[in-house]
Amino acid sequence: MTSTTSSSVNGSRQRAHSPANSTWAVPDTRTPSLTDSKRRSRTRSLPSGTPTSSPPNPAGAGTVRETVRIDPGNTAFTPLDFVYYPWSHSAVMTLVWAALVAAVFQWKIGYWRGTVAIAVGVTSHWVLDAVSHRPDMPLAPGLQSKVGLGLWNNVAATAAVEIAMLLGALILYTRATRPRNRAGQYGYWSFLALLAFLYAGAIHGEPPPSVNILLLTAFSAWLAVWWAAWFDRNRTLR
Repeated sequence: MTSTTSSSVNGSRQRAHSPANSTWAVPDTRTPSLTDSKRRSRTRSLPSGTPTSSPPNPAGAGTVRETVRIDPGNTAFTPLDFVYYPWSHSAVMTLVWAALVAAVFQWKIGYWRGTVAIAVGVTSHWVLDAVSHRPDMPLAPGLQSKVGLGLWNNVAATAAVEIAMLLGALILYTRATRPRNRAGQYGYWSFLALLAFLYAGAIHGEPPPSVNILLLTAFSAWLAVWWAAWFDRNRTLR
């Protein structure tokens, strides 16, 4: 922006601070309660990622690095801004991961019905995310097109859909299996209590203080997978 004042000194100062010459990113006005410095201090990358950069290119673009940041107000349901994650969450790569996981299962176990179920389950992750997310779900690495129906913009609708899906799955599982012992009985019901507690925290809890804490929480969630595998081994088909 060229200064209209007669002073060359003032003009150079104005040009030096002009938005056209600035290298800083435009502040995100969706969360006015956080200052720019706080937002930058809370931005961290996952171990495979890098910090977010200024527009127009997202952090990690053109690389295998993925980035997420804490951004309260990003949607009504979650404070997370998924900046760049085409390798783990794009439609094309989801199909690749589904094929790889299903192939490993078939190679190790040789159970076709289980193989198909795993492939469908992995693929459904992207479909359900596309319904929940705002338009930040990539189609393929290298493509700028993104999709998302934005269910997370409505907390009540999100809770209704997700709880209904969970109850449907529980009904199917409970009708198909029965406990062989106390581990299969109490392990199952205590697992459901844990899920209810965690989901209530997701709805009513505060945003994570940092991405490092978010990362620790995400990895600790794998304990629930082992827990489910443990009680499932102590249940049998009806």
